Amino acid sequence: MYAYRATAQPSNARIIALNLTASAVIAIFSVIQASEVAAAPPAAARPRQMPVTAISLVPPDPAKWTVVSTIGKTRTFRCRDLACPYPVHVFTSVGNSPTRSIDPRGLENAARERLPVGLQRWQSNLDWRSGGTRRVEMLGWRTGRARGFPAIFADYRISGGQTPERFAALTIFYAFNARITVEVISPSRQLSRDTAGAFVAAAGIRERMEPFPQVPVQRVVDR
Repeated sequence: MYAYRATAQPSNARIIALNLTASAVIAIFSVIQASEVAAAPPAAARPRQMPVTAISLVPPDPAKWTVVSTIGKTRTFRCRDLACPYPVHVFTSVGNSPTRSIDPRGLENAARERLPVGLQRWQSNLDWRSGGTRRVEMLGWRTGRARGFPAIFADYRISGGQTPERFAALTIFYAFNARITVEVISPSRQLSRDTAGAFVAAAGIRERMEPFPQVPVQRVVDR
């Protein structure tokens, strides 16, 4: 014999109320979940990268050359006594290239226009220092390639006064974001040319990618 216990069945009104309560809980949970997703910080975006050109202008033979001075962006080297057949001075500097894509015709036109301006400034400086007894003349210029980069080459002669004749060899080449200048002065035109070529060949040129800075910075590093 067993006892039977009757259980009261919920009324339709109670069932509807429970369903409404469950729906409300689900809706509230959905709102909370959505707010949590919205409040979550967004995934960090990969920073934009920019190319930076690192230039290192060092002498081809450190035992042969010594640094005389560093003024601004210009560094002056001198060949040590008895290390060269004649006294030799080398002037190097690094600046920003106006573009990474040098047009050959544009480079030639710029050289034709700007080299005479530089010559006039050089002559004005000589006039001030020598009292007008020294003269500088351009022996020739051309465009070409240095280290595989677009370049300008020019030769000069400095004469007059009490100072012996000197020859200058100028090389300006554009590597990535950098404009590199090497100028050599010596009593021998060929020695000046050869020395300029040696310094150009010894220059360290490296490019790396870095994140864009918060404020504008120079894109060329001279080391």
